[in-house]
Amino acid sequence: MYTFSGMAAGSYLVQVQDANLNSVYQLYPVDSNLFFTTLEDCKFQVHNFEYGKSNLPVLGDYVWYDTNANGIQDEWFDANNDGVVTKNIPDSEGAIVYSLWEWIDFNGDGSYAGPQNVGELNAGGFGNAKGPNVIVDGPNGYHAEAIIGIQGYWRDRPETANPYGQYKVKLVRDTNLEAVAIALGVGGLVKVLPSVTAKKVPSKTNKAQLHTVCTTTPDAGYIVNVTPEDLVHLDIDFGVNCKEYQDIVANDDSAGPIAGVNHTTTNVLNVLPNDTIEGVPVTASAMIVTTVTPNEFLQLNPDGSVDVLPNAPVGTLTMVYQICEADQSSNCDTATITVTIVAPEMTVTATPICVNDVPYLDYVVTPGNFTPVDGVTITWAGTGNNVITTMNNLPLSGRVLWPGAVVDQAGNGVDWPGWLFQNNQWVQGADGFETLRPTATLTIAVNPSQTIVVNYPPADPYCIARPTFAIVANDDTAGPVNGNNGGTNVINVYTNDTLNGNALNPADVTLTTVTPDPKGALTLNPDGSVNVAANTPTGTYTLTYQICENADFGNCDTAIVNVTVSFIPPVLTALTDTYSVTCNGFGVVGNILSNDKIDIGPASIDLLNLTILPGTQGNPGITVDALGNVNVASTTPPGTYSYDYQICLKKFPEICVTKNIAIAVLPTVSNLTGEACADDSTLINLLSILPENTPTNGTWIDTNNSNALQGSFLNAFGLALGNYVFEYKITDQNCPRSIFLSMEINDDCKVLACTNVLIHNAFSPNGDGINDVFKIDGIDEITCYPENTVEIYNRWGVLVFETSNYNNTTNAFDGTSRGRTTIKKSDGLPTGTYFYIINYKSLDGNNVIQSNKRDGYLYLSK
Repeated sequence: MYTFSGMAAGSYLVQVQDANLNSVYQLYPVDSNLFFTTLEDCKFQVHNFEYGKSNLPVLGDYVWYDTNANGIQDEWFDANNDGVVTKNIPDSEGAIVYSLWEWIDFNGDGSYAGPQNVGELNAGGFGNAKGPNVIVDGPNGYHAEAIIGIQGYWRDRPETANPYGQYKVKLVRDTNLEAVAIALGVGGLVKVLPSVTAKKVPSKTNKAQLHTVCTTTPDAGYIVNVTPEDLVHLDIDFGVNCKEYQDIVANDDSAGPIAGVNHTTTNVLNVLPNDTIEGVPVTASAMIVTTVTPNEFLQLNPDGSVDVLPNAPVGTLTMVYQICEADQSSNCDTATITVTIVAPEMTVTATPICVNDVPYLDYVVTPGNFTPVDGVTITWAGTGNNVITTMNNLPLSGRVLWPGAVVDQAGNGVDWPGWLFQNNQWVQGADGFETLRPTATLTIAVNPSQTIVVNYPPADPYCIARPTFAIVANDDTAGPVNGNNGGTNVINVYTNDTLNGNALNPADVTLTTVTPDPKGALTLNPDGSVNVAANTPTGTYTLTYQICENADFGNCDTAIVNVTVSFIPPVLTALTDTYSVTCNGFGVVGNILSNDKIDIGPASIDLLNLTILPGTQGNPGITVDALGNVNVASTTPPGTYSYDYQICLKKFPEICVTKNIAIAVLPTVSNLTGEACADDSTLINLLSILPENTPTNGTWIDTNNSNALQGSFLNAFGLALGNYVFEYKITDQNCPRSIFLSMEINDDCKVLACTNVLIHNAFSPNGDGINDVFKIDGIDEITCYPENTVEIYNRWGVLVFETSNYNNTTNAFDGTSRGRTTIKKSDGLPTGTYFYIINYKSLDGNNVIQSNKRDGYLYLSK
C-alpha cells in the first residue's frame, strides 16, 4: 500500500513500478501501472494496481544516467554525496524520504546486486511524466509510445491478435527528458559504484562558455524478437549521458570571386581563422576538420584551407564542414563554405606582322583574374573553321611564324602559306595552309580561350609577306624610224618584259630612265612607249631603263632600248583660210597655221618662216602677226578682203607653200523681245527697250503694219492680241546693223470683276480636312473687300468668336471659342445653332467705299 498525504488539489499522474515483482516473480500490472487523476480538496481517492501473470509480450526496462557513458548499469544515486552506497532504513510506518533513497534492502540479503535485488538500488534512473519517450514499432503495424517512470522504468505490453515478431525500440530524447538528465549530470550525484571505482566523484558546478550535450547508449535502439517461447524482454535499457563541452563555434566562410580555371586553385580561404572555442580562435592542431556535405569542385584540407578544383562552373559553390575538438571528438560544430566562381578573364592581342618578307604573328595574353600554370595554346583554323595546326606550350607573349611559312637559318623566307614553286615560277595553290589567307581564325587558350580573326600580314613595298618574283627586263630594238617626223610609240619596253615568268602588267611596276639618250632624240614615256623626236638625223639612239616591282621594293631589272632613225625630208602642206566676222566681233579671228601640216604633224611657227604677200583686196584694219594670228580692227567696214601668205621650213628653206586668206566682214543683226497690254493706253518709248549705248539716230520700221507705231512710240491700246515685229535700223558707214524687236500684245492688265460674298451656313470642325471652318466666299479678296469683321453668338446671345480681316484660312472660325466667354478653348464649342454678324467694306464702280452688313444662322456639327 502506498499512501500520499498533504497533496494540493490538481491533476496528477500516479505510476507504480515494482521492478522486483517483474524480474523475480514475473508479475505485471493487470491493467496499467499508470493512473491519471484530479484531486479535489477534502476528497480522498483510492486506486488499486493489481498484479498478475501475463500472457502478453512484455517489453521494457530501464533508463538511467550513465555517468561513465559505458552503456553498463554500474552507477548509483549518492544522495548524501559521501561516496558510499548508503543503506536506507524505513521508519516505523515503512516509509523513507524519496530524495534520500540510495539502497533499500527489501529482502534482507545484505546486497543490492543480482536479479533478486532488482529495484532496491537507486541506480540513477529517471523519467519524464510529461510525455512518452520510448517509441515501439512492431509487427502488423504495431506502434506504441511509452512513458518512462520517474525511477527510470518503462513497460509496454502489445495487445494484438498476433503480437509475435520483431519490435524496434528507440529512445527519443525531448526537452523535458534532457532537462532531467542534464540536472542529474550537473548535480554530480550519480556515481559509479564503489566496486567499480573507489574514487569519489564530487558534484560539479556550471562554468562559463560551456554547454551540455546528451547522448544515448545505444543510440540506434534495439531490435527485439518476440516469440511464444520468449515473451518477456526486460533487458531494453537506455543509458543517457550528458557532458559539458567547451563552446565551439564554426562560422560560415565565403570567398570569391574566384576564376573557374582548368587547374586547382589552392587555399582560396581557410575556415579556421573565424572559428572559436570558448571565444578564442581555434588552432588547426587542436581541431579535427572534416567535410559534412561535400562539393565536387571544392576540397577541404586538414589544415582548414579550401582548394577550388579544376573546371569549377560559374556560380555559387557550397560545402558544409565540421570542426571537432581533437581530444573531445564529440564536441563539434558545422558551418557552410560559400565560394563564388566567375568565368576566367584575359585580354588577348594578336598582330600580324611582316619581317624580311616573312609573315609572323605577334601576340600578348594578359590574364585578368587568374594566374595561369600552363603555357599558351594557339589553334589556327582556316575556311569553315577547319583546324590547320596547333601551337602548344607558348609563353604569354611572343612572336610565332605564320603556319606554312619556312625560313632558313638566316631568317630568309623559303616558303610561304598558299604558294607553290612550279615551272620556275611561284603560283598560289593548295599547300595545306592556303586557307590561312587572307584571314585566319585563332583560338588562343591559357585556361579560358578567346577566338579572334586576324588578317594575313599586309604587304607593302618593303615587306611583301610572299615569295620574291623574278623580274626580267629584256633589251628592245626598233627602226628604222622616219627621222623628219619622228614617231610616237615606236616600241613599248613592257612588251617583252616579265614578272614571275608571266607577261608584265605595267600597273605592277615602276618605270624609270636610268641612262637617257644623250642626243635627246628618244623619250621614254610612263606607259613604256618610246617616242622619237621630229627632225632627228639618221643614226642609232639608245637609252637604259629600269623596271621595279611596286609590291616589292628593290626587286628591279634594267635593259637597253636601241632605235634606228632614217631621215626623210618633210612634206609641208597648207590650206586656204576663210574667216567671217561681223562688225561687232572684231579682234583675233583665227590663225592661218591652224590647218597647215609638216608631214602629218602640226605646222609649228618655230619651224617655219612666215611671209604675208601683198593682197589683191586688202584693208588697213586687217593684219597678220608673226605667229599667224589674223586681227580685224573695229574700223574695218563690211566687205570681203583677200591676202596671200607663204610658209617655208626653216631647216629646208627651199620647201615652201603659198596660200590665200579670205576675210568677210558682215553687218550686224540682233533680236530683242518685249510685251505690252492691249487695255493700256500708255505710250511706250521703244528706245528705252534697246541695249545700253545703242545709237539713238536709227529708224523704226513697222514690219507688220500695225499702225500703232508713231516714231519711236508704240500705242498698244486696242491692238489685237499677238506678236508684232518692229525693226530698228542703224545706218553706219563702218558698221550698219538692225535690231528686231518682237513685242507680245496681251491683256494682263485687264481688271476682273469682284467675287460676290457668299456665306455658307453650316460646317463640321471634326479634323477630317473637309468643311472644318466657317466659309465666307470672296471675303478674302482685299482688293474688292478691304475690311471686314465677323462676330458669332451662341443661342443665349453670348459672343463666342470675333475677329477682323477674316480670310477663311489663318484667321477663321474653326469651332473654337475666341469670344469673351468662359468656355475652355481646348474643349471646342458644342454642336448646335449659332448666330453670325458680318460687317465688310466694298468698292463701287467709282472706287467709292461702301459699308455692308450680313447676319443669319450658322449650324455647327461635329
